[in-house]
Amino acid sequence: HGTIRSVSAKDKCIDPGDNSSSQELTLYDCEGYKSQGIQLFIRPNSLADELRIQQVGTFFCIEAIARGSDMAVVLNNCNSTDYQRWIYTSIKELRPGYNSNLCLEIKDKVGYNGALLQVGPCNGEEHQKWEVKESNPSQVVQIDLLTDYFNCVRVDAYHLSQGYWVYMNHNCYNGVNQHQQFTYIGGTFRLASDSSLCLDALAYPASKDGGQVSLWSCNGQTNQIWDYDPSRQMFRARYNSNFCLSYEGQDLIDNGWKTRLWVYDCN
Repeated sequence: HGTIRSVSAKDKCIDPGDNSSSQELTLYDCEGYKSQGIQLFIRPNSLADELRIQQVGTFFCIEAIARGSDMAVVLNNCNSTDYQRWIYTSIKELRPGYNSNLCLEIKDKVGYNGALLQVGPCNGEEHQKWEVKESNPSQVVQIDLLTDYFNCVRVDAYHLSQGYWVYMNHNCYNGVNQHQQFTYIGGTFRLASDSSLCLDALAYPASKDGGQVSLWSCNGQTNQIWDYDPSRQMFRARYNSNFCLSYEGQDLIDNGWKTRLWVYDCN
């Protein structure tokens, strides 16, 4: 969790206001309001710091959207489009994924309470620079199914002990939930509430039908290491890069709940 603070107006933060879809984002005093809290979802192993910026406690993400002759910045239901993908540069710019020549900026360059935000041509000026502040800069992550993000299907350990299967869950809990929190370090997904347990592809499946993924004592073996492929947005198994983290069967049961996490042929 954290905030996004303006460099040119140092006491102002991005503020989504009343937390409603299509609400335009503004600047407001950085006072720790719940509405100012953001979560950063960083694509692991990506070549740049590619982010999806989600408001804490909601399923709304920051999106660039055409509004008249301007490109406004609003909250909208989280999705996988480039309009919700942001690249945080080394000089503190936030560039939208659909056009890397544009930058998030303060409209009219004046940072007062209620000033609107938009995207415009990057020019290196201070009103286009941002401090992304994480209050808890740990590597705790949740694993969401990209193709069904609106319904939010998330990896859920459910039973927090060795040997239990891991499921997909259509209930994405906000805040800290011990079932759905992992740390992603060195390619391993460790359970946040018990760092001795990792996502483990049991039995080293050799066929394209793959095999189940369970919690198991972390051991550093290649069946516990998952390498992110940014070109296809998949996690590949280290022991066989032709296998990817997936789920059992062709369909999600009850929008995901009770569908087991599985390893399948990436193709």
